[in-house]
Amino acid sequence: MSKKSGIFAGIDLGTNNSCIAIYKYEKTEVLAGADGSRITPSYVYIGENGEKHVGKSAKNYGHKKPERLFYEISSEVLKKLVAYVGEHIDGVVLTVPAFFSTEQKNKILEAAEMAGITVLQLICEPTAAAIAYGMEHSYINGEMLFVFDMGGGTFDITIIKILNSKDFEVIVLGGDSHLGGRDFDGVIIDWMLKKLEDKVGKNGLKKLMPRKKYKIMEMAKEAKEALSQAEDAVIQLSEVHSDASDVTLTRTEFEELSKGLVAKVKESKFSKTVNAEEIVALGATRLAAKLGKQSTRSDITELNYKDKISLKVGIEYADINGDSVIRKVFDSNTSYNQEQVINMKTMQDKECEITLYEGLYDELEKNTHIGGLKLMNLPPKKAEEYNVDVILTIDKNGILEVKTNDLNCAVKYKTQLIQRRNI
Repeated sequence: MSKKSGIFAGIDLGTNNSCIAIYKYEKTEVLAGADGSRITPSYVYIGENGEKHVGKSAKNYGHKKPERLFYEISSEVLKKLVAYVGEHIDGVVLTVPAFFSTEQKNKILEAAEMAGITVLQLICEPTAAAIAYGMEHSYINGEMLFVFDMGGGTFDITIIKILNSKDFEVIVLGGDSHLGGRDFDGVIIDWMLKKLEDKVGKNGLKKLMPRKKYKIMEMAKEAKEALSQAEDAVIQLSEVHSDASDVTLTRTEFEELSKGLVAKVKESKFSKTVNAEEIVALGATRLAAKLGKQSTRSDITELNYKDKISLKVGIEYADINGDSVIRKVFDSNTSYNQEQVINMKTMQDKECEITLYEGLYDELEKNTHIGGLKLMNLPPKKAEEYNVDVILTIDKNGILEVKTNDLNCAVKYKTQLIQRRNI
């Protein structure tokens, strides 16, 4: 297969940090910013006059006025990353956590559009990591990879089967969309606040300026990182309040504080031969090279993978008692590019509407309302006299798509972000 010209990239858009890589000379290359760092903090600082700072400079400004610091305004972070390339990018593969919902994926696509980026595809972070791992290791046919991915705000566990050196299949997804590195920062912050309260009292805590509160957050993160290498970490609370004394947090104390979080994480054997900060972007870049036809390497041109959704999709309907319950359309761990057909009947003249939910629970109210589905322009018939088949599809990005083949009506699928009509 001949190669095409152009530049294609993979981007790991993280909650705390982000990374971009391109495919060049049959190799993936992680790009660095002007400061030489290959990892960009996902922060945006907006000044009083509307000026924007992104990445490390945003964090630096945030020390002075943290109320103007924002976590992950995705479009601005994406603009910062693509600027590292220095020229036009023809297409990008973006990574998302395995437990991202339809709405969250749509937000990422909207952010990319605002940044002027052409998105070739979304790929789950654990799947991208598995693909990148294959660039440096020889796969065994039938090998099972256990991918453990703890980011700033999410925790994903994915088991991936290697069918052969080029074919990957996600077997099962697990994890917690509300567990990440920030949760471990949080237990240190709580410990620090208790130590401060002992010295300055509750009133002293209430009077802390926003920049001092931000300082506490940064100190907690630094202590967490230090404890990964050392047995203890000194936290200079005297920089937060003049009446406070510096304290020492030991690794043993941190482990005790974190045991509730650690209990959520299953033990396993992990590879220590990969760069965890960059591996997801590298895997996405490999897929971008395939989609952009940038390589003649067989492991890229013949790359094939099967991803799955992490949340089930269902519709609201009334049971025999008239209570609202959820009827499952797609189960969790359903592969992408699957479709289901549901038959809809009019409940009143010229109109039919159902509500869509996404989540992990059997109880309707515990799941997330993701949008509505309405049939319009129906023929003039009475209620329940007209019915139509509606096709629901999980597309290549793991996003729900809706259409009907009935030319006598239109389907409107509306979420909080997008509204589109298909005939």
